[in-house]
Amino acid sequence: MEPLGTFLILIPIGLAIGTIAALLGLGGGSMMVPVLYLGVFLFTTFPHEKTMIFATTISSVVILFTGISSTIAYIYQKRVDYIAGLICAVFTVGGAFLGKMAQPFVGDTAISIIFSVLLLASGIRMVYEGIKEIREKARYDDYVINNGEPPSNPIGPAILAYPIKRDIVVDNNSTKSSFSKILEKLTLERNFVGKLGRRWKYKIRLYYTPFAFIAGALAGIAGESGGILIVPILHILLNMPMHFSIGTSAFIMIFTTSATIISAVVNPSISLAGIWWPFVIGLAIGILFGAQIGSLISRRVKGTYLKLLFALVVFSVVSWSIARLILDM
Repeated sequence: MEPLGTFLILIPIGLAIGTIAALLGLGGGSMMVPVLYLGVFLFTTFPHEKTMIFATTISSVVILFTGISSTIAYIYQKRVDYIAGLICAVFTVGGAFLGKMAQPFVGDTAISIIFSVLLLASGIRMVYEGIKEIREKARYDDYVINNGEPPSNPIGPAILAYPIKRDIVVDNNSTKSSFSKILEKLTLERNFVGKLGRRWKYKIRLYYTPFAFIAGALAGIAGESGGILIVPILHILLNMPMHFSIGTSAFIMIFTTSATIISAVVNPSISLAGIWWPFVIGLAIGILFGAQIGSLISRRVKGTYLKLLFALVVFSVVSWSIARLILDM
């Protein structure tokens, strides 16, 4: 395939990837790497034999555009938690440096297995929470139908997914263990008013932020933004609402991806001559527009459905990882 033809094909591909990525707070690397490796490199004359390493490096460069474009949109929508984002970014940056520097020495098989297990666990948890919220919504509707009015003090995730004329309050810590009470001092109460005037109140569990290091390390190795792990970390571990997890993840990926790119530049095992900038520019053009579209769609989609859609993407990525393992045998 001619370079110009490849460039033109990558623009709509970038548009699709950018839309899905911004919708879910991802960088798009989990979709971009398979596209580059299977859909582009195998049908073009790529100037280097280490196509997977360069696929991940090109992906990292393009993801930076996704992060910037998505973050601008989510800042406008007031869906970025800067404090949590900056704290997590400290860990993801450290992990990204380590991951990218270690990439040439780490076996693809080991990384694929670890990555798949972590993703599978996150996806299952997202499906569980999504189904739970759907059931909570059904119980809520039954109460309204039977009593003619909403409950005076409803609890549960249905409030987040289906707010009805009241502030949104997220509190998953109604039953705390003794250990959780000890860690209470390491929580931070957050209070936001969104673009549409809706109030969001939740407590961040700061003691889980070091887990972001794992996301950063895998981002550096796999050529991803880390968002596919950061979103579950923010939502499940740190107790952040899904909509804020997506916006904050986009903010974090700017720092994570910048660290990955710098690591690639200074890493003697990765020659930047192998990065075809037409690939980067073609994908970036589509992603810049796609990220804006995805952020607007995300604003209108309920948190429950975002979780289920996120899980679908996660399971697709796991399938890709398993397929790679089988093909490499």
